[in-house]
Amino acid sequence: MKFFLTLLCSSLASAAVLSAELAENDPLKIPDVTIVSKTFDVKDTSRDRVIPIRVYFPPSEKPAPVILFSHGLGGSRDNNPYLGNHWAACGYFVVFV
Repeated sequence: MKFFLTLLCSSLASAAVLSAELAENDPLKIPDVTIVSKTFDVKDTSRDRVIPIRVYFPPSEKPAPVILFSHGLGGSRDNNPYLGNHWAACGYFVVFV
C-alpha cells in the first residue's frame, strides 16, 4: 500500500509540473507584441516581371528562422495577414511571396 501511495504522489507531482510547462509554452497563445511588415517589389529582369513580396519581422533583432509562405493561385501578398502576424510574434521572419 505504501508503494502505491508513493507512486500516486509521484505521478500527481509529475502531472502538475507537466501542466505548468504546457501552460507556459502554449503554441496557440499570441504574444502581445507589435509586428512590423514591409512590402517589396523585386524585379526579375530575366523574365521581365515584378515579384510582389511582403515580409513580417519578428520583434527581436536576433537572427531568426524564416517561413516562406506561398498563397497559391489567385492570392496576393496581402492575403492571410493573421498568419504572418502570428508567426512573426512567435519569433519568425515570414516572407509572403
